[in-house]
Amino acid sequence: MKPEILIVRYGEIGLKKKITRRFFENTLIKNIKYALQQENIDFEIEQKRARIYLYLKQINNCSNIFTKIFGITSFSPAYKTISNKESLKKLALKISENKISKNTSFALKVNRLGNHDFSSQDIAVFLGDAIKKKTNAPVNLSNPDITIFVEIMENESFLFFEKIHGPGGLPVGTQGRVLSYINSKEDILASWYIIRRGCTPIFLIKEKVFSNIIEEFNKNWYCNCYIEKNKILDFDKYSKQKKCDAIVTGLNVQDINKIKDLKNQIKTPVLHPLIGLSQEEVNRKLKEIGL
Repeated sequence: MKPEILIVRYGEIGLKKKITRRFFENTLIKNIKYALQQENIDFEIEQKRARIYLYLKQINNCSNIFTKIFGITSFSPAYKTISNKESLKKLALKISENKISKNTSFALKVNRLGNHDFSSQDIAVFLGDAIKKKTNAPVNLSNPDITIFVEIMENESFLFFEKIHGPGGLPVGTQGRVLSYINSKEDILASWYIIRRGCTPIFLIKEKVFSNIIEEFNKNWYCNCYIEKNKILDFDKYSKQKKCDAIVTGLNVQDINKIKDLKNQIKTPVLHPLIGLSQEEVNRKLKEIGL
């Protein structure tokens, strides 16, 4: 039995005021649609209860996409049913039959929203007893081999086995525009951090050698950002022309004199996301994001 729905979760967005949250949610949905369209994947999308639900074919083959869409904290390939005990039991037994055996310990984690004639604990005990009776599998609440997550959302319920981490942060396009001057891989990494905070960069490439790298980066992280190859020297003028709020560089504390020079030469605010990182941390993060 294959998962039929993908549950997408977001973190910081849910803390915003209602009108701001709606803007952030709509931007995230737009970015998800863009990523899926880039990969030629057919989908249906629905948003409710601080969740985004995606109906996709071959859900498990799409996981890598959602690990690279900023604003997503986690997602789960899931199974859907209605919120009554017998339906939950039927689905739980069906999805666990090829995953849980007498040699596999398990646990259930239940979250519930809405009014029901049962509690979360009732469902955990009810489903746990049913699975144990059918499989003879031991229950292990502290360190199970397999965890079955149950989300009961009013009249709909979702069961799944994992929560896969996304990149987190804020959706691209929810904050200001920045000029990312690309002259090194560290500059690209600095841009990654700024993009993760919701900013939209304009990539300005100095050397031709970085053209293919930044185009691949833009594609892989579904940034949909403007790229220009230009050896601009007047950053203030160019930033104003492109309506950028700040300039981003990959300089860190080891480049403190260069940072001082930039501050004296440029009136536009200059951001240095890597300033507190050691070179070892920078190298590790470059490898982590595919650079």
